[in-house]
Amino acid sequence: MVTIAPVGTGPFTKSWNVTSTADGDTSAQFAHGFLNHYTPVAPAFVFFTQLEPEAYLHEWTLGVVDTTNINLAAVSATGAGLAGTPQLRVIAMLPQSIMD
Repeated sequence: MVTIAPVGTGPFTKSWNVTSTADGDTSAQFAHGFLNHYTPVAPAFVFFTQLEPEAYLHEWTLGVVDTTNINLAAVSATGAGLAGTPQLRVIAMLPQSIMD
């Protein structure tokens, strides 16, 4: 089971911790909630950082990012599950300048 927990929830930058409890967890999808003038908008930048070695075993990759969701994909690997401890932090940002 993959659990997504918000960490930072600002209007222009948000982050989430991803906890994967099983070796066979191969996908995650979660709503990002970004809005621009009350209209859903896709974040311009999405990246992640591994918090635990098990995240490297899962080989997390970024999937489709749209106006509603962020999708992640992983491989099933022995020893990749880690219950109760976040493995990955996803960070997403919207441009916040009139120049962007």
